[in-house]
Amino acid sequence: MAVDRAAFVVVQDLFLTETAKLADVVLPASPYTEREGSYTSGERRVQRSTQCCRPARPRADFAIAAQIGQRMGCLSKGAPPRWSWRRSPRLCRITPA
Repeated sequence: MAVDRAAFVVVQDLFLTETAKLADVVLPASPYTEREGSYTSGERRVQRSTQCCRPARPRADFAIAAQIGQRMGCLSKGAPPRWSWRRSPRLCRITPA
């Protein structure tokens, strides 16, 4: 398995999966019911997902990754997700529902 050969493995998951057991660092993930955002389906359709229950953790998955990026100097504070939501109306107009 490629994970076994990797020098350093980071996993973000809901559960301690087989891959997570092999990881050097395991970050918490949010279930889809706690997320708000968009995703692209296998049919290349962009769909918006709305949150249906309050998050158990105060930070979203992206916020964790963004904080790591900020600390590494790769991401400026507040760039996405605001960046992506400004483009959401355009995506809605050009993609099938």
